[in-house]
Amino acid sequence: MPIPSDFDLPALQLKHPDAFYQRLLFAHFKIINLTPTAPVLIFSFCLILFISLGSAVLGHMLSTAFSIHDPKMAFNLGVLIILPLIYCYVWYAHYQTRFSSKSAVQRLQIQLYLLGGFTLILAINFKYLQTDVLNLISLCGLFFSLFLCVFTELFYKPESSAIERVKLQKLRQLAFWSYQQSLKQTEHQTYYCTLHLQAMQEEQKLSVSIKSSFKDFIDNSE
Repeated sequence: MPIPSDFDLPALQLKHPDAFYQRLLFAHFKIINLTPTAPVLIFSFCLILFISLGSAVLGHMLSTAFSIHDPKMAFNLGVLIILPLIYCYVWYAHYQTRFSSKSAVQRLQIQLYLLGGFTLILAINFKYLQTDVLNLISLCGLFFSLFLCVFTELFYKPESSAIERVKLQKLRQLAFWSYQQSLKQTEHQTYYCTLHLQAMQEEQKLSVSIKSSFKDFIDNSE
């Protein structure tokens, strides 16, 4: 397979259609500055509902299995069990960013640290303190950090177009897919490695051009 000399995304979409069915677990919603949209708010509500109901169901199952008669303790235990599942999701999302988006890697790494911290706090609270306030603060922090670090991507410039934001997502899909192919198809490894590097470079250039840094956002707001 010939090594691509230049980068032509439309041609690559025709050549490798499977790449653009690649499911990425991060940055589902691209938000201009800090203005959320209705789908983002609905998704956030569903996320909170899902984690809360999941914790309640797990807590009920555990209370039945281990004869835990305190509903609050059962719910807290359910939260502790569901947190590792969330950690696995974020860990894989972080793995994807390493090979698809340089700008998102640090954000997902911060989320992994936060998840570890929340898990430790909730475990200590479950074992020794049993305070509702600490649970509430930790869960609010968990939801807020998941929203900011994983599921949304902030600070897109107002002048950035929807086409550019879609293109950014396509570049990320192509970058991660080509990385995976470089591991699977050893006979064409050089081709896919080159394609991966090109997609990563294009993603980085486009990301810089259509997104503001936090500092730039603050400066423009003043």
